[in-house]
Amino acid sequence: MKAIYSYFLVAALGVATLGCSKKKEETPAPSKTDLLTDKNWITTAFTVSPGIVFPGGATVTDIYAQRAPCDRDDFIRFEKPNVFKNDEGATKCTQTDPQTTTGTWVFNGDQSIITVTQQGSTPQSLNINELTDTSLKFNYTQASGATPSITYTYTITYRKG
Repeated sequence: MKAIYSYFLVAALGVATLGCSKKKEETPAPSKTDLLTDKNWITTAFTVSPGIVFPGGATVTDIYAQRAPCDRDDFIRFEKPNVFKNDEGATKCTQTDPQTTTGTWVFNGDQSIITVTQQGSTPQSLNINELTDTSLKFNYTQASGATPSITYTYTITYRKG
């Protein structure tokens, strides 16, 4: 009987010890500011809808495919506190252009829109479609100057560079 009692005592202590183990501390998810900032974002796709019709009838929806190689290495960067940089990358299309232009950025209240303001430009509001540690995708709309006006939706996808 004493052996059975000892067995139950050891089993009970084992269960009690397992029940008292520390819970793993969960790492909080990174904030949208942390996901966005302090990394270079390189364009991987740039589209427009509806397509833009050029003289001669050609319609373009894939703007990225039309970009020169010297534009494809350009990148943008969001820094704390609220500094925006647009960099020409390793190859510049026009050597007299500045390597980097700067401005500011700010989230809206629910962090679903980023408004970027560059020196000498009108602020541009960008709707965030995706924001992870390695991917950024947003879109914005712009009306044409033509009559009747056409509203174009531009979608740009970036990867962490």
